[in-house]
Amino acid sequence: MIIRRVVGNSMLPTLKPGKIVLARKKIFGPGDVVIARIDGMEVIKRVQALEPRIILEGDNPSSAHYQDVSKTSIQGVLIWP
Repeated sequence: MIIRRVVGNSMLPTLKPGKIVLARKKIFGPGDVVIARIDGMEVIKRVQALEPRIILEGDNPSSAHYQDVSKTSIQGVLIWP
């Protein structure tokens, strides 16, 4: 299990800053919210696409988006809330 506290506004309105989330390793797909390690930082983003490449985006339109994310970067899939 992975327990983290949401930092920042990238997942608003779905996840507010300070919210505690729980994740675990499992198969993920489009629409899942994941914790990923990108450039040495953990981010919480929604999977937008898997093919031809993994694309992660925040629910807040002004948040950073990540393209060409490797599967090994995905630490876990949110299972709560």
